[in-house]
Amino acid sequence: IRHGLLAAAEEVARNLCRTAYNTVVYEIHDYGIGIHDVRGDVVADAPGIAVFTRGNDAGIKHSMEFLGVETMEPGDVFIINFPYWSSAHTLDPLVFAPIHVEGVLIGFASCRVHVTDLNQKDPGYVLDSTDRSQEGLMLPASKLYRRGVRNDDVFNIIRFNSRMPKHTIGDIQAQVSACVTGVRRTQEL
Repeated sequence: IRHGLLAAAEEVARNLCRTAYNTVVYEIHDYGIGIHDVRGDVVADAPGIAVFTRGNDAGIKHSMEFLGVETMEPGDVFIINFPYWSSAHTLDPLVFAPIHVEGVLIGFASCRVHVTDLNQKDPGYVLDSTDRSQEGLMLPASKLYRRGVRNDDVFNIIRFNSRMPKHTIGDIQAQVSACVTGVRRTQEL
């Protein structure tokens, strides 16, 4: 089981690297991939940036508390980049999906990457912000997909708050695809 979960996490990473727009994802492996238990604790990860993976636990746990576990349904995919809940800055959004088997929540698949733009004060990376709003668009735990159906409201908020919407949305969709892979492989196991 342990090796099956590790293999699932590795496949999530390969999927992400094949579909991401951002070169730091597929060249430098600047990501955090995790398979988590029902409490949100990581049980398997793929080599990337270790601090990202540990932050994924916190983001999932805060999201469970904020939204309620009972609202997390099969086919849902969430995004969170609120720094006080997700243990990272706004340009490192966490995307995660609940894993259900026979209608029972058993865990989560997660993926965090650095996206290029979420309307922060400077294009690229912000190192000298003096105010929280200079960090860019902040999303509490929000459903990108509801029961497998894309939530265009959230995608449009992101799209209209980015200088590079094609790349930003592309990277977020790569995260979604990666998480869906993690859900499927864990369910198969």
